[in-house]
Amino acid sequence: MNKTVLRLNCFLLLISILSSCKQPQIPFKPHVEFTPKAESIKAGPSPFPLITTAENIADEQRIGETFGQRRDFYRAITAFERGEILLRGSSLQTILQFQYEILLSYYLAGKYEEAFCYFEKSALKNAVTNTFPAWKDMLIIVYDSSCRTGREEYAQALLKGIYLQNPSLANKLELYSALRTGDFKSALTMKAAPSYLKKIYSCYCLDSKSVNQARMMNALLPGAGYMYVKQVNTGITALIMNAVFIGATYQFAKKNLIFPAIICASLEVGWYIGGIWGAGRAAAEYNECLYENVGNKILEQERLYPLLMLDYVF
Repeated sequence: MNKTVLRLNCFLLLISILSSCKQPQIPFKPHVEFTPKAESIKAGPSPFPLITTAENIADEQRIGETFGQRRDFYRAITAFERGEILLRGSSLQTILQFQYEILLSYYLAGKYEEAFCYFEKSALKNAVTNTFPAWKDMLIIVYDSSCRTGREEYAQALLKGIYLQNPSLANKLELYSALRTGDFKSALTMKAAPSYLKKIYSCYCLDSKSVNQARMMNALLPGAGYMYVKQVNTGITALIMNAVFIGATYQFAKKNLIFPAIICASLEVGWYIGGIWGAGRAAAEYNECLYENVGNKILEQERLYPLLMLDYVF
């Protein structure tokens, strides 16, 4: 019996050593997104007048805008591109009109990489501020597209330019970027941070779960960390599986069946360590889900989503 107890103590010591290893940091990546409804796209007027110089080009404009209102953006892009081709040799202002509507269609379709690349190769980069009706909306689209495609330096340079022309818009875009990526603390330190953010952040902190606490609870009692983040079924399963492997290891060791005891012990170590990591991941996912609900509500109610800042659509 003493040998059995000694073996079991060695096994528990091994688990303690492995579980004390430094746990990996879990990145916080909430998915805060706004999906526009068809009626919201129809709500705003077009910044451009209907083309009357050529009937076929006017038809392409009407067809493109109709498809855009129906959120059939690929057909809208096709119509606008046909119109742009027919406009070769026409005034730059009219060409810019079709190019902007192509850019807008890519953006509303969620094709941010395509939107950014199209802007870079189009004549929109040369549009003059005071003569292009959709200038402000274009800056919003390009800024959001550059942020979403990882072009942070480009986005920051563009944001500085927006500050010079429209500080209020720049503050909103900066606040939006911080909240979308889960950087609540940076949002709170901004000069233009609204007062309601502190209250909302306090509520979030009150309801969020500690990753380290979830790991510690699961280390002390397998399954407890999952129950802490309200995954009761997973917690019960983890508790039963660990109990089964520990019990089997003890029984095999008691009967001096060393090889089966080693197999069960190794499986238990895997379950035990994996449970600790899994509980931490579960806590992080709980916080991400909680933040997504909070972030979506703030950004939509305060109209901080770039799409809701646009003055014009189709």
